[in-house]
Amino acid sequence: WLIFRFGGSRRRALLSNLHHAFQEKSETWRRKIALESCRRTVEMGLFVLASPYFSVWRIRRMFQTDHTWENQQLDCPGVPEIALVPHFSLMESLTLVPCIFPQLRKGCTIGVFYRPFKNAGLERWVKATRERFGMHLISRWEGFGSASEILRGDGGRIAVLFDQHAGAAGSLSLFFGRLVSTSQLAGLLAEKHRAGVFLFFTERTGFWRGIVRSERLLHGPQAAEKNALPLSASAITVASNVWLENKLRTNDSWCADWLWLHQRWKIGINPRERFRTKPQHRDILAENLAALHLTECPRKERFWIQVSDVPAETLTAIPVLRALRASRYDAEMTLLVPPDFAPLLQPLGVADRVLIMPLVANGEARERFFHRLRDEYPDTHILLDDSRRAAAEARLVGAPQRFGIQRKRRSGLTHAWQPPEGLDERRLRRPRLWELWWKNAHGLAVDADFSPARLRNVPAPAKGRPVVALISAPGCAPAARRWPAAHWQALATGLVGKHGATLRVFGRPCAWGAFAGIAESLPPGAVENYTAGSSIELLVTALAGCSCATGQPEGGFLHLANLLGIPVVGLYGLENPLRDAPVFDAPSVTLQPTACPATGGTPVAKILPEQVLTATAVFCST
Repeated sequence: WLIFRFGGSRRRALLSNLHHAFQEKSETWRRKIALESCRRTVEMGLFVLASPYFSVWRIRRMFQTDHTWENQQLDCPGVPEIALVPHFSLMESLTLVPCIFPQLRKGCTIGVFYRPFKNAGLERWVKATRERFGMHLISRWEGFGSASEILRGDGGRIAVLFDQHAGAAGSLSLFFGRLVSTSQLAGLLAEKHRAGVFLFFTERTGFWRGIVRSERLLHGPQAAEKNALPLSASAITVASNVWLENKLRTNDSWCADWLWLHQRWKIGINPRERFRTKPQHRDILAENLAALHLTECPRKERFWIQVSDVPAETLTAIPVLRALRASRYDAEMTLLVPPDFAPLLQPLGVADRVLIMPLVANGEARERFFHRLRDEYPDTHILLDDSRRAAAEARLVGAPQRFGIQRKRRSGLTHAWQPPEGLDERRLRRPRLWELWWKNAHGLAVDADFSPARLRNVPAPAKGRPVVALISAPGCAPAARRWPAAHWQALATGLVGKHGATLRVFGRPCAWGAFAGIAESLPPGAVENYTAGSSIELLVTALAGCSCATGQPEGGFLHLANLLGIPVVGLYGLENPLRDAPVFDAPSVTLQPTACPATGGTPVAKILPEQVLTATAVFCST
């Protein structure tokens, strides 16, 4: 109970492992299994300490065998066998097998791989106690030759604890749909010595009580069977993981008996390489997918990306999100975004889930929102929002890895990246800055993809009469940020009068105030209002049907038009066109007031209507 309640990072790993593996189960079920798993972990530790002092009489009362060893001919002389031992709570009882099973053939040598201890006294004690009944302990670091000698003898047996965290020496494979590095030691030995493979484990029936069981996994070629399966190290590794996963899925007692406190899913967990799936020396993923009848790797590693409350930043993040999705082909990507444009992101294929954050102004609801997300156990939380508030929100969520850019102290981050000294961020577009950060700090292996979106069921602009999207800043914005109504009047009159264009107005609801009088002065139907009451699907359809778009970047509609591949004419005054300009590979023109600094800072009203009409007319004619 103490481990389950106050285990810190171990407790989170325990609950996170179960949530990833059994997302379809209830939280009550997962916590019941977690608590029982903690109990059995303690039971296993106590058994290791106490079992060296058990008498033979007591051992034989505590453990029985179901005689599958005999029934499955696991004791045939001259036939080498590999025993795979899963990490169950009473696995230490297997060192007592010569005592539990006195019928074992005399002269049958059984070797067991183990991890040596650095402490010499502890090492001597472990070897003496575990070899008490004739088992031979073989060091994992130096024992390949010793194991081969046992298998080459009179049908010896080698027991291997098959692990799902073997590091660089293991094979890239799947376990519960997530990438792991599985030890291939047993498979390599079986392949080399043409040995059979079986599972060897103890089914717990009570405290320090159990039945020793075995199950055939694969017959070796020496088993004298006509249809003996050819053995390969990869086939054995895949089959063992599939066997164990099925065992844990189909029986609650077996599930609780496995050591969920250990973090076994560690592929690409190094922060320096977190944004790519680094190839392993051995890769059996293709065979594993085929065995599970899958065509691609499941996305089970949980990456959460939080953007700022500025709608334009949500859209300009798409190029790097595409790159991350390609670089981590095993990652399930969840976007935390403001309400604007959120329904658009999932059809774009840049995320598996989209969660809409409450607005910053609604502080209490926002805090509750992030606190509830703790129970979804994300693995990595990436902040594209540079505020301290976002770092504090990420701490509430509690992902073990929280990445962000740090210009000032942000205590909620676990890994903060500082832009290189001398980098002028004012002249660097946001996605390029994020790409630089992700490549330099976290190993992103794919370039950002700036191609426009290809949405289904969205009509292309009709030929003939041009349709121009006018994108205005909100009427409630400061005067220095708004292009004046008189300028919009002159532009609208020129587009309708000279080019016969139809005008569609986009923006927030309060942006329509500048156009209500303009619409009255133009022919009926020349101006269409899309500033209020329209769903995002309708807005995208209306915007995609435009020949071009012109207006201000505030509000995100200019970036949305650019994302859809529509030519845009951007009006930049106080905004920085070098940092905030459209990013997708579609025609675009940036207009600034005369003598305005390259990074902005001059009221947008100084851009003349004639300049905008000339730039827009080019796209109207094409």
